[in-house]
Amino acid sequence: MGGLYIIAYYLLPGMKSFHDPARFMLLAVFGLACLASIGMRLLRDSGIGTGGRLSLLALSLANLWWFSAHINPTLEPAAFRYRPRALALAPKAGDGRLLTAQRERIWERYLNYDDYRPDSARYAHELADTLAPNVGARFGIEEASGYEPVPIRASTEVDGLLRQSIARRAPHLGELLTVMNAEAILLPLGTPYSHPSLTDSGGRGAAIYRRIRPEPRAWTVGTTYRVESPAERLELLASADFKAKGMAIVAGPGARDMRVSANSESREAATEFRGLNRIQVHPAKAASEAFLVIGQAWYPGWTARTRGERVPLVSANHAFAGVYLRAGSGRVELRYAPDVVRIAMYFSLIGAAAIAALLTAGHRARSVLKEQGSAPALE
Repeated sequence: MGGLYIIAYYLLPGMKSFHDPARFMLLAVFGLACLASIGMRLLRDSGIGTGGRLSLLALSLANLWWFSAHINPTLEPAAFRYRPRALALAPKAGDGRLLTAQRERIWERYLNYDDYRPDSARYAHELADTLAPNVGARFGIEEASGYEPVPIRASTEVDGLLRQSIARRAPHLGELLTVMNAEAILLPLGTPYSHPSLTDSGGRGAAIYRRIRPEPRAWTVGTTYRVESPAERLELLASADFKAKGMAIVAGPGARDMRVSANSESREAATEFRGLNRIQVHPAKAASEAFLVIGQAWYPGWTARTRGERVPLVSANHAFAGVYLRAGSGRVELRYAPDVVRIAMYFSLIGAAAIAALLTAGHRARSVLKEQGSAPALE
């Protein structure tokens, strides 16, 4: 397998960008399946019967099972019905996100690349109690620091700023928490921490510090600054002069500088989730132009509409979404409908049709051969 990976690393486009060599297994399994099918076809053509081929298949499966059965720990399904003890103190879905500030310490202790640890329900429950990233997702907790195989870079950079600010107890930590829509931070149990914007909520299995003053997921501002350099955007976000409710840093198509009034007030906007791929935001109608900041990751495929008209969805505060509102604008609807999904669906349909056509042609060819074989020979 290692040799195949080395060859693929230098020959296949995109392989060098893999976050983890283990992702190569996705391609390797497909390639090995193709080789196995070719081998079975050759065995059949060489005259080996069905019983022999099935015996070889069973031997191969037994070898794989013997090697991999104990690589990952396995537990009874009942072990996963356990509910972490800190759930009662974490923000509920819709109330804000939970930021895991020192997740590396949790991973190093409970789960790492060297050892996935014992087949123990108690051990799994201790890990669940830490509410490490993605553990709470099945209980409706919104993560501000969820782990992905390849994290979205911009969100990861803002997350890095936040964790640095937490470690330094930076005075402007509250502004960054507002940008991320993080209503609480989570630290390993027993970690002493204090900050003027946070209060200790206690916790069992993990220490949770909630914001003293909760902030909304969406709000309007009267000032935007267009900054195309990612480094400059991050520098501005990290600055003590940055005020999340007073300005927005914008970039990309549709972004522009805007300053409505020096005395323009930020207004909260209600957010309503209509499924996984649809969000409705209800800003208060303003007498003048405004910019709506939404604590939703900006990502290709999201679109925005207001009054039934499509409007540009702008990158705001480096990693999040925003919309310019005209005076009197009402509800804003965000939908996730990426073109790549539609294109992939079309290719899948074409592939399915091609496979069906090949199977039909093969069946007809075999039928013709059988008819020719059973036909009486002519003298």
